[in-house]
Formats: sequence, C-alpha cells, structure tokens
Amino acid sequence: MERHRCVSLGKNSTDFIGMCDVSFKPFFLNDAGLRLVGLDNLSQALETEVKAYHFRDDREFMYEPFLPQILREGHGEMEMR
Repeated sequence: MERHRCVSLGKNSTDFIGMCDVSFKPFFLNDAGLRLVGLDNLSQALETEVKAYHFRDDREFMYEPFLPQILREGHGEMEMR
C-alpha cells in the first residue's frame, strides 16, 4: 500500500518530479515535469540527458557534492530552481 501512495504522489504532483538511476539514465518524469520542460511524453524524457533538466549554474552543486553524498549515504534532499 505504501509503495502505491508514493507512486501516486509522484504522478499527481504539480511539481516537477523525475527519477534516474545511478548512471543518470532517467526512468520517470511526471506530467508536470513533462510540461515544465516542454516534452510531450515520457519516451522523449527518457531520451533526454538528465543534465538537461538542470540550470547550468546548478549543475556544479548537483554533480559535486550532492550526488556523491546520495550514493554514499543513500539519501539526500535539496531544492532546485
């Protein structure tokens, strides 16, 4: 039941919610995220490099130190513009 609620939360959120694996290959982008970045469907999102979803100025923090922290500790939280 808990897993279903998390999936529902991500799909129905009005905020951009995207997920990728540790090699930065995207596997989920909700409808709000698709609209925000101007894509029509999930297939297009899956072909788009994860870095394309971040402002250039935010990439440095995102890829060093934030993502290494997630890989090391198994979790992390941040807000991005």
